[in-house]
Amino acid sequence: SVSQVTLGYGDTTVSGANNFEKAKESYNNAIKKLNSLAGIYLNTNLALSARCVGSSPSSTQTTEGSTSTETINDPGSQYRQYSGQFKSTDSQYSLDQTALTDLGIWKIGTEFWLASRVYVSGMSIVCRGCVVRAKGDGTFSKSIAEIDEYDGLSSDSVNAGYRPIFKLKAGLKIVAGNGTATAPYVLSI
Repeated sequence: SVSQVTLGYGDTTVSGANNFEKAKESYNNAIKKLNSLAGIYLNTNLALSARCVGSSPSSTQTTEGSTSTETINDPGSQYRQYSGQFKSTDSQYSLDQTALTDLGIWKIGTEFWLASRVYVSGMSIVCRGCVVRAKGDGTFSKSIAEIDEYDGLSSDSVNAGYRPIFKLKAGLKIVAGNGTATAPYVLSI
């Protein structure tokens, strides 16, 4: 990971009347935020584009992932006002997971964000967890906002590492290093 990123109500790029509203906005904008951060690390002399690990490699858009929203169909739910306010699940991360596993660099011993959302509906639509996928020793999800018919609304502020992915320009050469943490590759045109 090159840095740490906070999502949830502690995300300083979102606003809201309370922590739950901030967490909801952070969840919905997570892919856009994570992909936008990749631009900080983009060296245009060497790479054509940058994105967060887990996002769609075939798109340069910062908002990919599901654009549809989840519906709360339970007519008895006291939280129906949130119907249509959370983006749906996507599985973009699986492409990067396969490629990084093949390269032997999927498991790095630290947690990092995957630019991919999960909307979880509990049994009998009792609890809905709006989470962004993260990766440690296994793929798991970090809950950012939850709606529970019994326990109410809850939110969290979660910090995890950040890994950008770059689409390199053709013709680059490795001029030094061996790809380890202590001797990273040095690229040149």
